[in-house]
Amino acid sequence: IIEVNNKIANHLGRILGCPVDESSGIYLYKHTKDKVSKNETLMTLYAESPKKLEEALSYCKDNKIFTIQE
Repeated sequence: IIEVNNKIANHLGRILGCPVDESSGIYLYKHTKDKVSKNETLMTLYAESPKKLEEALSYCKDNKIFTIQE
């Protein structure tokens, strides 16, 4: 992983409901300079409603939090 884009991660957290919804958020399993394998879990998203989770997943498809060197 070359970079973790904090601006995108912050916006994603807000879509999920942070900081208002206490049980919403993002857990990052990998950070800058970590090595990753194909199909490895990079993050877990938490939201209090399915709608917020769907919006967050849609946002993730268009905006990449991680920059990975091949």
